[in-house]
Amino acid sequence: MNETQAAAPEEEHRFPCDQCGSDLRFDPGAGQLTCDHCGFSEPIEGSPVRNTLEELDFDKAIAEVLPEAEIELTRV
Repeated sequence: MNETQAAAPEEEHRFPCDQCGSDLRFDPGAGQLTCDHCGFSEPIEGSPVRNTLEELDFDKAIAEVLPEAEIELTRV
């Protein structure tokens, strides 16, 4: 990519703390926004923590030991 084809800058989202004004950060373990400065926590409405990802064994997949339901075929 050359300078004339530079990628558009990503939009930055900030979530200020209601108690101290510092930035909240997402805490994936708790599924909520947390302030590292004052400790305030704010749950995220309408977006509960969903199913977690399951790590599959690559060597077993290569050896075709995984069940068919665990294998995704992508053609390009």
